[in-house]
Amino acid sequence: MNFFLLPVLLTVVNALSDHKDWMSFKKTYNKIYKNIDEEQHRLKIYKNNVKTISEHNVKYKQGEYPYYMGINKFTDMTEEEFVLWVSKATPKKLQNEVFKEVPEHFKAPESVDWRKLGAVLRVKDQGDCSAGYAFAVAGAIEGQLVIKKNKTIEVSEQEILDCSTENGNGGCIAGYNILAWDYIEYNGIRSDSTYPYEGKTGECRVYANESLVEHFERGRLAESEDALMWAVSAVGPVTVTIYANPLLQHYAGGVYNDVDRCPNDDRLINHGVLVIGYGTETDGQDYWLFKNSWGNQWGENGFFKLGKNPSVCGVVLDITYPED
Repeated sequence: MNFFLLPVLLTVVNALSDHKDWMSFKKTYNKIYKNIDEEQHRLKIYKNNVKTISEHNVKYKQGEYPYYMGINKFTDMTEEEFVLWVSKATPKKLQNEVFKEVPEHFKAPESVDWRKLGAVLRVKDQGDCSAGYAFAVAGAIEGQLVIKKNKTIEVSEQEILDCSTENGNGGCIAGYNILAWDYIEYNGIRSDSTYPYEGKTGECRVYANESLVEHFERGRLAESEDALMWAVSAVGPVTVTIYANPLLQHYAGGVYNDVDRCPNDDRLINHGVLVIGYGTETDGQDYWLFKNSWGNQWGENGFFKLGKNPSVCGVVLDITYPED
């Protein structure tokens, strides 16, 4: 072989490999761009993000981080675009708010995972709609229907999107867990099969108790890890609002625990999620376990873990849960 040609051959091989990876990414995540310029722009972002992911995972394997990254539907987005994509909702502070007291002498179990008891239904994808709050609240109600009523029913995120606007939510623009709960407390909630998800805000299409699944009141807890542990272990899946910071854009597994880059600051909080448990990894990392609404190709099949003791990303700043 002419060794002077080797660098050229390696360049060609790498280019072909990059092209194959890019084509696979577009097919996997159904990416369609409006023109060649847009695609080239997205390809450049994709390559930069893949480099970031690869460099991080080297450090993960060396034990520098307890979580790893991976390619997902956000890999062709910049950090700035990802932050804009996530809902802008922050914890809603209401006047004369009554916080539930945690029972005295309560002893929480060492770990909880409501998936094991069938109280966590399938992971869904909110699409391009900033509807994390609707999916979180729907998930908490689904959990209570299993736990209290022995019923497995998917409830309507779309109803929450369309109809809790009367309580102050903004549909696909942004929303608050607590305002979604306030709507459900007075109006109940219908099933997803009756009022299916469309991924866009529409007119509220609710008629007198049509296919009503259940009424639920909501409880709210003070900002503490003990309060959240009580709710998750004693009640079931619980809604919170977190700071979905840019590093979660690439999260693929493990425990994200960087409190410096994802602090407990209610000015940053932007995404509603469902806490479905907690536990400790084999390396001693304590974590909260979440169900997300970004599809099952993100994270750990749609689930993720955030650090506990201390909690990160504002996990304990906005805790609400269903009471029937």
